[in-house]
Amino acid sequence: MSEADRKRQEKAEENLGKAVMGIAWIFFAIKFIVIASVIALPVVWLLHKPLWIAPIIGVVLYILWRVVWRAFWRFVTWSTRD
Repeated sequence: MSEADRKRQEKAEENLGKAVMGIAWIFFAIKFIVIASVIALPVVWLLHKPLWIAPIIGVVLYILWRVVWRAFWRFVTWSTRD
């Protein structure tokens, strides 16, 4: 296998990995929102609020989770720099 073929193969594998991770994040986001909504549903019901608020709570919790995770990851990368 020539050098150009090897580089092209590595690039294709990298692109495939990025696509798989993108799809995995979408499935994770959907699962997170559904689980958070199901957990929020009885709380919303006990507070005598409209039940359509539960999915909104799920989305907000997912956004907050992403913000906290991103901040944590930036702190880790910042603190481990030489």
